[in-house]
Amino acid sequence: MAFALLQKTLEPPSVDQLKTAFHDVPGLTPYDAFTLGKDAFGILLRKLDLRSANILKLNLAEQGIDTDLVDEDDLPALPEARNIPRLDCSPEGLTLYDPLNRPFALGWDKVQLIAAGCVNIDEFNQVRTVTEVPDYSRSSPSDVLLSGVLGLPRIGPPKTTTVVKYDTKEQRVDHWLFELVVTGGKIRYCLVADKAGGLLFQSLGDRRTDNFGSNFALLVQDIIKFAPQAAINRGTYYIRENHPTAFRYPTKIAFQQEMIWLLWQMANK
Repeated sequence: MAFALLQKTLEPPSVDQLKTAFHDVPGLTPYDAFTLGKDAFGILLRKLDLRSANILKLNLAEQGIDTDLVDEDDLPALPEARNIPRLDCSPEGLTLYDPLNRPFALGWDKVQLIAAGCVNIDEFNQVRTVTEVPDYSRSSPSDVLLSGVLGLPRIGPPKTTTVVKYDTKEQRVDHWLFELVVTGGKIRYCLVADKAGGLLFQSLGDRRTDNFGSNFALLVQDIIKFAPQAAINRGTYYIRENHPTAFRYPTKIAFQQEMIWLLWQMANK
């Protein structure tokens, strides 16, 4: 049986607090705080055995961090993801579009959780490199005669061949993610907002600006206003409160862990 430690609040512990708490916990070292801590968004650690979980819970309490010890099987799974390329927002409800750009309606009363934020994501991009290299096999007979047989310098530059090379490079890129969990926790609709194009902000009308960040904030604020019953993550909270800087998630795992934590909180109120 495996266990997870969940925070009481979303206030993240410091690396120093985690380093101290990890002492004497089987399978953990203080150095693990640097890697595990960056994804500690509500859920501190998962898949712990009972002994390790209890020791860590006590150590965290000494650092002023209250946690819940939860059976892994009791944690909600993230609902099935359905990617959408765009959405439209109106007082009557949301219009979502499937990957074939076919619209379908979602009533505001069906929105259970709103998650948004700037997320740092690993991407593998293909880089195309084109170079011109000398190709002596394409030399004319006269070139060969002059340079090969008579030993004279080649006349003019050698002919070239175009070589195209493709390399896959890993990059970390910030993307603006927006996700909705539908009431009942069976489906979530996922949108990479900065890849959606200009149609994403049609519903803003005259409020639309030339700034992506401003447009995204206005759209999310509209959705929050029309679905006041929905829970929100910290990224959405920052947008709602017009925070001067965006809330950034260091990894997509952190973004998703926080969503699981929120779903667990709603189920255990």
